[in-house]
Amino acid sequence: DVTPPEYVDVIITEKGVIPPYASIDILKEEFGWALRYTEPWED
Repeated sequence: DVTPPEYVDVIITEKGVIPPYASIDILKEEFGWALRYTEPWED
């Protein structure tokens, strides 16, 4: 899906309805991971 972010008001999940800006915090809390940037050649 290529919906522009300004059109997304909420994200509906099994955990409930969450605001888009809280999705990263919920992913960290549930799965214990954080986003990190690495270059493709750094693997």
